Amino acid sequence: MKKTVCAMVCTLALGLTAQSARADILLSPSVAACGSPECLAAWGLELDQPTIEGIIAGYIGTAIELYKQDHDGAETGAAAGWYTTTFFDTPEDPSGASIVWDGPGYITPPAYLLVKDGNQNPAWYLFNISNWNGQETIVLENFWPGPGAISHVSIYGGTAVPDGGMTLMLLGGVLVGLETLRRRLRR
Repeated sequence: MKKTVCAMVCTLALGLTAQSARADILLSPSVAACGSPECLAAWGLELDQPTIEGIIAGYIGTAIELYKQDHDGAETGAAAGWYTTTFFDTPEDPSGASIVWDGPGYITPPAYLLVKDGNQNPAWYLFNISNWNGQETIVLENFWPGPGAISHVSIYGGTAVPDGGMTLMLLGGVLVGLETLRRRLRR
């Protein structure tokens, strides 16, 4: 009996530990050969927003900047507030960052991550993160070590999944509309 209880407790503890561990996606300039769909680097190019979105749209059809975090603190996009980006290595010139999901909503694949400096060669890196589930932590390492720094990170995609409350509110609105339509048709 004691062995059975111990086995159940140990199994439960191991299961909870495994569930609480977060899988990370680790990205650096050396992860993929730049020029492939997995990683694109712009050598010495300062591109504007429409050009970057056009490049991404060539891969996924529609490119919307869903999340952007500037090194200086400004966060924008439909998914602002769903993620926390922490820049690290040095406060003034970060060469790394982590993007952690906070919820309630999340970005769904396909998605692309832009890591930008603008003053270095290459000026930016664009990663295909379509294997990301929108909730895993993304860790960035070794971007422009020494001179240069990450100025901002952006996640582009086609959709963002709202939180459960918003989904229920939208579903409730649809049901009320259908009931109103049903009553009008009965008259």
